[in-house]
Amino acid sequence: YGLVGPAWLQVTMDTLLLADQRNVLRAEWPLNHVRRFGKDINLFSVEIGSIDPMPGVFYFHTERSDDAASAKATHASVIRLP
Repeated sequence: YGLVGPAWLQVTMDTLLLADQRNVLRAEWPLNHVRRFGKDINLFSVEIGSIDPMPGVFYFHTERSDDAASAKATHASVIRLP
């Protein structure tokens, strides 16, 4: 996607959205296409299954990886990625 730098990762009831710092939507994945997700100290990762037109593993560097993992698990909020 060529996205480097600050971004927004939003989890809705049925979709994972990735927008750049100008709030332009760069990627959208239905949650039922998310195969797995995880976190490390400063890293949040999402694996999108092959059923999706944009499959792969995506890594997001953030100091809020706990928040990102919780948001995915609970269909919550918007996470600002540095």
